[in-house]
Amino acid sequence: MSVFMDNLTFSPIHSVYLGSKNRYIESCYFRKRSNYEGSLLVKLITYCLLLFLCACSSFLKPVLEPELVLLPPIEGPLPSVLKQVLTIKQNEKEASFIVVSRFEAERLKLVVFQATGQTLLSLEYDGEELKYKEGSSISLPSEEMLAIMQFTLWSDSSIKQHYLLDNGWILMMNSEQRVLSTHLGPLLTVHYKDNGVAIEHHRHHYQLLIHKLK
Repeated sequence: MSVFMDNLTFSPIHSVYLGSKNRYIESCYFRKRSNYEGSLLVKLITYCLLLFLCACSSFLKPVLEPELVLLPPIEGPLPSVLKQVLTIKQNEKEASFIVVSRFEAERLKLVVFQATGQTLLSLEYDGEELKYKEGSSISLPSEEMLAIMQFTLWSDSSIKQHYLLDNGWILMMNSEQRVLSTHLGPLLTVHYKDNGVAIEHHRHHYQLLIHKLK
């Protein structure tokens, strides 16, 4: 065996072939390694981009404002019938209506009339379900109107119980006014006056003036 190995020689052509083969193997190795590292780099960039987009979407996502709360009728005024004149002011325009409210422990009823006597809206709320019927082509925000009326007339304890800070509400109340705010700033301001109540809806930019009807 040793004799055979000693007598074994490589021709120049053979040596060139082996050298080319080694360079080819090295070239394939580095090419695969380069492709692998490139693939990792692409995956890393894609992952970072996804993280960036997710972070941006969380910052850009609008924080919704909580909706006004409908309060239980049993926590409202004592059983009675209240007749009022409601005046709405917005963009230098105003309109007046007659509102008749019936308060009971189990439910409350509210009817809105035009000055001519035509019924615009009638609603009934039992603490669970709100039913309303519009009597003309004029569309009124019935649920919002009821919630604002309750925020104006219900007791301090009831307001504090249902408009909680944990739910995004900020309250300021005294004998002269009530202010309901959120993270966006004041939403409702209610001023109690000798001749009635003045309510300002800061988000929808309108005012409500309420006077008792004699």
